[in-house]
Amino acid sequence: MKKISQIILVFSLFVSFTQCKAQQVFPLNTPLDDIPPNAYVKDLNNELQSFEGIFKTNFQGNEITLYITKVENKLKESVDKSFYRDALNVKYIVKNSSGIAVQDTQNMALNNQSYFNIISIGTRPTLGDIVLGYDGTNCGIGWGK
Repeated sequence: MKKISQIILVFSLFVSFTQCKAQQVFPLNTPLDDIPPNAYVKDLNNELQSFEGIFKTNFQGNEITLYITKVENKLKESVDKSFYRDALNVKYIVKNSSGIAVQDTQNMALNNQSYFNIISIGTRPTLGDIVLGYDGTNCGIGWGK
């Protein structure tokens, strides 16, 4: 009886190891069509690191502060497939000329708010810039990239 239980244990371990598939890892700018479901698009060359930080500017009398942080292994869900990726998350505060905040996304949790999200969707290393996707404000107004 002991021999049968050992055989079952070895067989179970063999089956479990052969059924497990490691998550496939792809470089940051892999074309969307080349990313299989549940893969991980990883920032292998630390391209996103130079964009992290707090940035301030003035535009049309408004003070704009951007808070840019790197998010690792973020789930990207779409109609076609879901996968994970490293991305930049951009939160912001816009203050009018009186110093009153007219829009503030700094304390909104990523994924808990379906709008106001600005997330990187790729980099253009030869140009030294990044491509961002924007969900828009209330009701998706202003979405784009």
